[in-house]
Amino acid sequence: MARITNKRFFKDGKVLLFQKANVQHSGWFVRLPKVIERGYSEHRITAVEEHEAAAEAVRMYEQRLAQPTLSKIKTVSTYTDLYQQWHAAEVVNKGKVRRKNIERHNDLYLLRYWGKVALGNITTARCTDYWQYRLAFWTTGPGVKMIPNVKLFRARPSGSTLAAERGTFMQCLRWGQKQGLTTTLPNIELPYKKPRASDAARAAFTWEEFKHLRVRLWEDIKSYEVLDTMNGHGKYMALSFMLLGFATGMRPNEMYELKWHMIRDTGDGEVRINVPPNTKTGARVVVPLEDAKPVLSRLRLLSRNCASTDHVFTTWMGKRPRDYIETIERYLSALDMRIGSEGKPRTAYSMRHSYITFQLLNGVDIRTVARNCGTSVGEIEKHYDHVMNEQASDTLTRLNASIQEHPEQIVKFKRNQSRENTEKMSKWI
Repeated sequence: MARITNKRFFKDGKVLLFQKANVQHSGWFVRLPKVIERGYSEHRITAVEEHEAAAEAVRMYEQRLAQPTLSKIKTVSTYTDLYQQWHAAEVVNKGKVRRKNIERHNDLYLLRYWGKVALGNITTARCTDYWQYRLAFWTTGPGVKMIPNVKLFRARPSGSTLAAERGTFMQCLRWGQKQGLTTTLPNIELPYKKPRASDAARAAFTWEEFKHLRVRLWEDIKSYEVLDTMNGHGKYMALSFMLLGFATGMRPNEMYELKWHMIRDTGDGEVRINVPPNTKTGARVVVPLEDAKPVLSRLRLLSRNCASTDHVFTTWMGKRPRDYIETIERYLSALDMRIGSEGKPRTAYSMRHSYITFQLLNGVDIRTVARNCGTSVGEIEKHYDHVMNEQASDTLTRLNASIQEHPEQIVKFKRNQSRENTEKMSKWI
């Protein structure tokens, strides 16, 4: 069990703000009293600074008190009753994107089919019938009357979409089981599954391609003296987004969530980036490469949104961008770099894959790379095995040559290799 540190109490001791020692997800947590049942619930705070975390914790507490205690109003008998209680107790405290997805899944599909169904009648067989209803929703079902042109929607929803909807449904049912409101859970099988991600090598850039692309990116970025048009602003942000991806190895979603107060100048010409805790693997500190500082400096100089709470990458209106996928794909296509040598299309994730590949080939320890990129050693070994083999081959070749020429230097060779690992983190550009 993680040790609790930096305790802060608010609202007469009912709200506890704290941090945990020796855990992967560093940052702030809050313990709030439950409304519907006895006890407390723990939640991760998205804010990084203490004063912002405290304000968010108090807001969550007040928002929770404002929710109606539905369990005292009526007995839970149908899926609608269960969903309303779950929403009041748990969903309102989730992040904005997750909350909207849950509400959309229920408002559009789940409540329309399951709303008046008694909890005891939610069975595995009934779930099979639901999928037939869901697959026909936009073609011959209720969705036909909801939109003027059905062709705007996919006749066949993707496996990922169905998996997300099933996840929402099961979250609600599991919460109900935990509260003693329902006893059994159905075994819900998807009508078809989303394609399994390949374990093969991911689409990265070769070293020569990267050098050419980096020069071209900097040439295009430096051509912007002012961001005075919507199109120019969007393209500049996308190009800077690519360069920062190469320099940090951060996931695209982590960069979309990046705010100016999360970037810290060390005072010796380097910067550190505090990845927020509401990302895939939680909070961490990223040690970027040398390109990161000039990219961020130019962004701060030209951007109209540089307050500490503003996003680093923004739309023309100053909001968090949805994504830069299309802009990046068009840019790479214009340079004839959209498709890699193995026939795989390059995406916004290719900058992260290239960063990991180059760090491994440069001899940086795999644990250091994993920690900086917010992933596990196992995941790197799984997806970058070809890079590891190439690195091992190069190391063994150098080791054999060293043994043949200077047998007494073998121990010194191993010691020097481990010492150099940390020095290489920021010098391969």
